[in-house]
Amino acid sequence: MPNSNSSSIEALPSSSRVLGIDVLRGAAALAVVFSHYLNWWDLHVDDIPFIAPGLYGYYAVQLFFAISGIVIFNTLNKCHSVRHFAYLRFSRLYPTYWATLFGVALISLLAFGQEIWLGGLVANATMFQEFVGYSHFDNVYWSLSAELAFYAHVAWLFAFGWHRQVHLVCGIWLLAASVWALTVGKTDTRDMFSLIFVLDQAAFFALGIMLFQIKKHGITLTSTFVIGFALFTSFLVEGVTGLYVAITVFVLAWLGLFGYLRTLANPVTLW
Repeated sequence: MPNSNSSSIEALPSSSRVLGIDVLRGAAALAVVFSHYLNWWDLHVDDIPFIAPGLYGYYAVQLFFAISGIVIFNTLNKCHSVRHFAYLRFSRLYPTYWATLFGVALISLLAFGQEIWLGGLVANATMFQEFVGYSHFDNVYWSLSAELAFYAHVAWLFAFGWHRQVHLVCGIWLLAASVWALTVGKTDTRDMFSLIFVLDQAAFFALGIMLFQIKKHGITLTSTFVIGFALFTSFLVEGVTGLYVAITVFVLAWLGLFGYLRTLANPVTLW
């Protein structure tokens, strides 16, 4: 097995966080929150008309996927092994996830008197519920399935040293996503093949990965081709709207990564 540390990809500066990316994270998180609560407001508070931006929460999650493409490939440079990578992802996700999962379960039981679906709760505690046929305890957890699948693929690529062939890997991934979009297509229920290989969101992860490559090595013909392929794939998966969203996500992530949003960083926005 190749030494996982012998990578040609350099890490981003570790002395400070990329403030523009953190600003985007905060804005995307608020968009997700508002998309859920304003929808509820619009349905149940009749006296105050509200235009609930429900779709913007979904688009904000796709921005998160692009940010993951940037951050995860930078994280690889800090990892000594696949086990180390898995530990970093586990410690980052699971404690907060468990707190929200069991917190919601307790509130549902104690405040609203709802029965707890114990089997579903246990399955959801693994975070792999969608992969084993269980529904999400809360539907907002759907994005974690995509993140977990992405992490798993990054882990085995890292184990074999194939993360250094990232342009080729992204090209094959986007080709598979394009074929899937033309033959199967996106539906309300994600099929297992697209779930395992994150085909419906591949374009956004790939855009983030390419931005990381550009940040460290500059713009190349190959990275430009992969970016164009990712935008085309987003069009095949979600039509013109998907293309517009992918372009917007790419531009925002570019602005954040290359420091153009630094002026927006302050204690309020970062918090």
